[in-house]
Amino acid sequence: MKVEAPRPPFLDKADRLADHPRPRMARLGGIVGHGVRILASLLFVLAFVADARATTCDVAASQWAAECAAQGGIDVKPLRCSSGFASFRVDHRGASLDVEVRSDGGPAFRRVGRYGVSPIGEFADWSAEPEELRSAFDAFVACAAKGIPGDIALPPTASGASLDDAGPTAHRPVPHAPAFRLWGGLVAALVVAVAWAMRRRRARVLRTVAMMMGLGAATWGLRRLVLPFAFFHQNGHGPMWVDCALGGRCGYGPGFREIFGPFALASGSAAEEGVFLAHSVLGATAPIATWALARAASAPRLLALALAVVVAIEPGSSRLAQSESYFGVVTWLLFAAAAVLATAARFASWQSLVFTVAMCAAGLLIAEAAVVHPIAWVPSALVPAVVLLGRGAPKRRLRLFATATVGTGLVAAGASGTLVAQIYAEHRRWGSTFGGLVESNYRFALFGAVAVGGLYLALRRLRRVRSVNLPASWPLRIALCLALLIGPLLVARALHPFGGLTPWIRHAWWLPYLPVALAAVAALLASLTPRRPRRIALASGIVVACGALFAISRFGELTTLPTDALESQFVASVRHQLPAKSRVLHIERVDNRIATLPIYRGVDGNPGTVRLVVKDGQPPRPIGSLPTHYYRSSVCTSEEGRPYCDAIERDLVLEPVATAVLPALPSMPHMPYDRSEVSVGFFRVVGRAGGESAMTP
Repeated sequence: MKVEAPRPPFLDKADRLADHPRPRMARLGGIVGHGVRILASLLFVLAFVADARATTCDVAASQWAAECAAQGGIDVKPLRCSSGFASFRVDHRGASLDVEVRSDGGPAFRRVGRYGVSPIGEFADWSAEPEELRSAFDAFVACAAKGIPGDIALPPTASGASLDDAGPTAHRPVPHAPAFRLWGGLVAALVVAVAWAMRRRRARVLRTVAMMMGLGAATWGLRRLVLPFAFFHQNGHGPMWVDCALGGRCGYGPGFREIFGPFALASGSAAEEGVFLAHSVLGATAPIATWALARAASAPRLLALALAVVVAIEPGSSRLAQSESYFGVVTWLLFAAAAVLATAARFASWQSLVFTVAMCAAGLLIAEAAVVHPIAWVPSALVPAVVLLGRGAPKRRLRLFATATVGTGLVAAGASGTLVAQIYAEHRRWGSTFGGLVESNYRFALFGAVAVGGLYLALRRLRRVRSVNLPASWPLRIALCLALLIGPLLVARALHPFGGLTPWIRHAWWLPYLPVALAAVAALLASLTPRRPRRIALASGIVVACGALFAISRFGELTTLPTDALESQFVASVRHQLPAKSRVLHIERVDNRIATLPIYRGVDGNPGTVRLVVKDGQPPRPIGSLPTHYYRSSVCTSEEGRPYCDAIERDLVLEPVATAVLPALPSMPHMPYDRSEVSVGFFRVVGRAGGESAMTP
């Protein structure tokens, strides 16, 4: 029998070093990670300060405001100045009005030479506003007409500028600033993906990448085959968002314009097609993010793929992806942010450089979502909870959660904090429901996060377990998964601000909370199928079957196009039949009923439409010079709009150009149509009934 000689102690030490190589390099990596985190924090603090300084008006603006106040008898204070934009607070006779001045060629209420001057707020009928507000605005415009100095972050105006109040004027959309939050987040996410790939075998990485690319392509192709591109926003607001992307007013922040502006500009008069296409590609990333979330939550590959397939065929998100809806883009951005954080937490420590980069990526993506629409504000606060799921000791997961919550929040605040504050203040002035909801319920979201952490610590102390993967810890894991599944649903239910909505809008409201809920479902199913192939296959089959049953049963309810979406499709299909530079008259709004047309001012020389507005029973302003065409909108098929449309049609001699009869399917249940069918169409204006001939384009 051969007896082996004892191993020298130095060889045992060498083996230990082989198992844990280069401890000095590990310490060096920790030092580098700390340095990068400090540098990243400083950069985002500087970005926050720079953004605040960029939006602060200088001494010249204060001097001009003082001179304007002395000349016009009003109190003027500068609020915010940036490139091509300035806003002022005007006080007159106890009334306060915020006014914006723009030099970017965008739409404006009044034109003063090359400048646009507009009151900030919702004023459907300016003539019905209090006389104090109107006189304050007129005095400010008169002061602006005497000259605006170029030092107020605006290009210098020509001397002797004249006041132009002739109505809408054609403008060419201007190029948009790059979406640094979006692109910065995507680059940081790519760094995290590369770090993940470097820890895996090349063949496995290639298979995973090919599978995810195929999943995204199949999702996009299936949705494109089954569902058409169509507007989603209710009450005919969809084309307003495309106009925002083209350079028009964006009432909820610049995020939508930053993301979709280049695609809208590149599509010319069919600007909505560019927005729809870009949004559909962005929406196809949701199943990929779902797969990454499920894998990070310890779900087997087959189960993760099943959850991704369910998201791909879910009819509500599929309908959103084929539209312009802010519900969709916010949901896709939060999916990406959650996937990046969860993936990094899967293999990186809370002190590592990779996790720092992941926090930057998630924070930037959340910041971009926050300036698209306020519906992103509360669900984004729940995104860091995804790092609580998956492999690892409870202490490690809690450290990751605390670090992710603070780090992601700081990055998001540094990248969009001043903009979010301005959006919040503006909606408070408008009397919007979002301001009060966010103010009163952010505390609820914070309480929920603390409650989850407390539950985790309490159960850990009771069970005395070291890893959530041990069989003895399954009550802890299930309790945590249920808390993270039910918590977002309770938050969404508590913050639901709308009543009497259509099923597809109610469904869309829940989707921004879906990333955290799906991660919890994946972790829960993984706990019930611990490395048992038969259980995994059975659970995956049940998941796909349930998803398919839901898709089949709710497909018609969630994908039916209402009348305003069908009307926009009709207008887009026949607008090419109108001569160049046609001037189209239509009633756009009667009280709260709106029908906006996808005819965009300033695109390909289009002068836009002459929009008549009726509010509080006050008749619209006189038509003035005759337009070249008249459009009978869906507003005319309502009790409140029909009298005004009939009066216009009696006054004009009309020849039909293109007409359609649409089913009466209101997008807001409390505003039904007064007929079972809605007649819409374009008509050429031959002249007035009294004998005046019409204009020629």
